[in-house]
Amino acid sequence: MCGVVYTVVTVKHIITECQKYEDMRKKHQISQQIGEALGLDPQSITKILQFIKEIHIVYINS
Repeated sequence: MCGVVYTVVTVKHIITECQKYEDMRKKHQISQQIGEALGLDPQSITKILQFIKEIHIVYINS
C-alpha cells in the first residue's frame, strides 16, 4: 500500500500518479501517460531508469 494516498502500489501508480514522486517525475520529464513514459525510445528508457534509481525503489549499478 502507498503510504501517501493509501492505494495499491503499482508500476503505473509510481510512474504516473503517486504524489510522493511528483517532483522527481517533473525533474526527469516523465510523461503522465504510462505508454509514453515506458516508451521504447532510448530517451524514454534513460529517463525512467534515472527516475527509478533516484527514488531508490530499485538499485541499479552504474
